[in-house]
Amino acid sequence: MKYWKKNNLFVIVLSLIVFFGLAVALAEAVGRVRVEAGNRATGILVEYGELQEGVNRHSLGHFDTAGALQAFQKSGITGVLLKEQTLGDLAGQGQLRIFSGAGLLAASRRGDADLFLPAGPFNPARFYVEIPDAALWERVVFHLESKVPGMVVHVAPGEQAGKDMPADQNQLLLPLETTRGSLPIAPAGVLSLPTEEERLDEIGVGFPVAAIEMLSDQGLDIYLQIYGWPGDEESLPAVFRAIGDLPGVRGILFNSPDLPGFPVYRAVTASEMDRLGIPVVTIDLFERQRAPLLSLVRSQETKEVIRLHAIPQEERDLLTPARALSRYLLAVTERNNRLLLIRYGGQGLYGAPWLEKNTDFVVDLRGELAAAGHAVGTVIPYAGGDFPFSRAKIFLISAAILAGGVLLLIRLKMARAGFMLGAAGLLLVGFLLASGGKFLGFDSLDLARKGMALASGTIFPLLGLAVYRDCFGKRSLPKALGSLVGLSLFSLAGALLAAGLMTGLTYMVKLDQLPGIKLALFLPLLLAGMLLLFGDERSLRGLIGKLRELWDRPLITGSALLIVLLLVAAAVLLVRSGNESLFVSEAELHARFLLDRLLVVRPRTKEFLIGHPLMLVAFYWGLRSRAGIWVALLGMIGQVSLINTFYHLHTPLLISLQRAAGGLILGAALGVVLILGLKIIFGIVIGREGSPPRRG
Repeated sequence: MKYWKKNNLFVIVLSLIVFFGLAVALAEAVGRVRVEAGNRATGILVEYGELQEGVNRHSLGHFDTAGALQAFQKSGITGVLLKEQTLGDLAGQGQLRIFSGAGLLAASRRGDADLFLPAGPFNPARFYVEIPDAALWERVVFHLESKVPGMVVHVAPGEQAGKDMPADQNQLLLPLETTRGSLPIAPAGVLSLPTEEERLDEIGVGFPVAAIEMLSDQGLDIYLQIYGWPGDEESLPAVFRAIGDLPGVRGILFNSPDLPGFPVYRAVTASEMDRLGIPVVTIDLFERQRAPLLSLVRSQETKEVIRLHAIPQEERDLLTPARALSRYLLAVTERNNRLLLIRYGGQGLYGAPWLEKNTDFVVDLRGELAAAGHAVGTVIPYAGGDFPFSRAKIFLISAAILAGGVLLLIRLKMARAGFMLGAAGLLLVGFLLASGGKFLGFDSLDLARKGMALASGTIFPLLGLAVYRDCFGKRSLPKALGSLVGLSLFSLAGALLAAGLMTGLTYMVKLDQLPGIKLALFLPLLLAGMLLLFGDERSLRGLIGKLRELWDRPLITGSALLIVLLLVAAAVLLVRSGNESLFVSEAELHARFLLDRLLVVRPRTKEFLIGHPLMLVAFYWGLRSRAGIWVALLGMIGQVSLINTFYHLHTPLLISLQRAAGGLILGAALGVVLILGLKIIFGIVIGREGSPPRRG
């Protein structure tokens, strides 16, 4: 404490820098909350092809696709997703036929082929496509000419073939159904492609224009999911112009990580998306698509993004309606998704019961969303202009984080090292912000923001632990509770500074995120352990001596069990961190579901069930024993988890604040119960040991 008072002037100045940076971060937080509060409209979609398939499988002739769509619209859907058709899709619907060249040649030699192919070169290594409908022919040829080099048109539907048609093994001459004068008339158009069979289901050939016009006339929003292709400076504008001619399109999704024109013609694709003025739609949990979409959005001038959540049909089949509703609701309220693609239940139902079950689900979903403050309607995309940010703000918040680091080292009686490291850090941040471009292969602006955000999550919980280290073992519940709240406020300050740094469109829609989350979880625990075990030692020689003393101590059973418990807790913390946690049992999923239904926002298990209760126990009983130190270290899991909550930048900020507050309140309550229970147990044990033996 004397060392702290000796540097009192520096402490005051550094504290003011921290508070000023916090004010800047809080201003960013207020702006973010306003944007999130103003963007609550949510769309409910069905996928057109899946609806057709469901009707064909379950209707039993009682209704058609149009009737089912009207029923869904009355129940609350706002739009329809159409996936770009492929040659394989159209062949499955009977709108065209696909033949392998080798198969055609073999059939021709047997005399049982049924494809009209006029004179011209025949290649058995190609695939041949027969399309009778003229309108479909025009659309397919347009897309294949744009996307498949080497595509050959042999004859268009109804076209007169040429006069010279010698029949030999290099060309097929099949029976004709009609003639016009003396020349044969093609009953269907025929083209051929130099591609592999599996690629037939990956080449997009556009959308059914009549269906889209019908859906748009019904007042439904249209969302299109398109396939990628290498593209060039001519084909990309042509295809995107065709998309722009379609009515009612509110967003564009992509089928795979291979986006149109990427990577060579990325700028052309971005320019065409800007010209269309149609938002990019990202698919929640489609991680492989995140990097290319981030590159696309960053390349755009008009940055507009919507997030979509869908439950895969195989998962939907296993969920009860209540569980499915809960998942959709959480996707909206806690993950900033604004589009929900529904999948169908009632796989064992047919006719009207199947339709009623699924339309009732949409009615219930609309009601749940309305109760949570999310009206169903046309979605407003998040835009880059919603989150203005400047290098000056990054610098000020970074200075606050570095000032916190210097305060930590002053508290640990390492002021000189603190000032040197703080100054070096500030110079590095300034250099990164001023230089722009790349630094060590990374975007310099990103490097500054992400590096300082991760530093904030390490510095401030340790600063809080250093400040409250003398408050352990007061044997007073009010003081222990006050210390837990104070420590959590330090962690919250670090979390808000990190969140202020990372405010931006790409973070809000989870196209970008903080790297090194596992390290950010483990490093503060490691440093906290060193602070708790060796906090009074300042010299390297003394630190080595304490480590040697600790190593030479005999390991008793209780300490061994606590160490194992700590290692298991650390492993669980690392493995279970993030949104796609592994090893979640069905029982835990059920418990989470119940907590979601009972509480406004479900707190994180690591905080209310492990970290905060154990930290309260440590503040109450102190660090005089090795067991107390290990309990305090386990308690730091709650502080690390609290900060990690705010690293989930796609979660609305108010939800993160509610989750942190709920975890602290519930964890403190459980800690009080734990302390009182332990006191009762200890009292019983001590009473038995101290009672005189009975006389016989």
